[in-house]
Amino acid sequence: MIRSVAFVLVVLVIGNLGFSINDNTRQEREQCPHPCLAGGQTYCHPVPCPFPPCDNPVTSPGDCCPHCPTGTV
Repeated sequence: MIRSVAFVLVVLVIGNLGFSINDNTRQEREQCPHPCLAGGQTYCHPVPCPFPPCDNPVTSPGDCCPHCPTGTV
C-alpha cells in the first residue's frame, strides 16, 4: 500500500512540473511557448515572411507565415 501511494505521489508531482518523455523539456517550452514552422524549420521568434499572392491569405495553426488557401492564387 505504501509503495502504491508513493508511486502515485511521484507521478502527480512529475506531471504537475510539466515534464514529458515525448516532448521538449519544461525549460524549452517556457522559453518558446508558441513555436511556429516556416520552411521546414521551427522558430520561436517572428520570422520574415513573403507576402502571399492572394487576396485572403490564411495562417494555419503552428505555421509562422500566411499562405494562400488551397485552390486560390
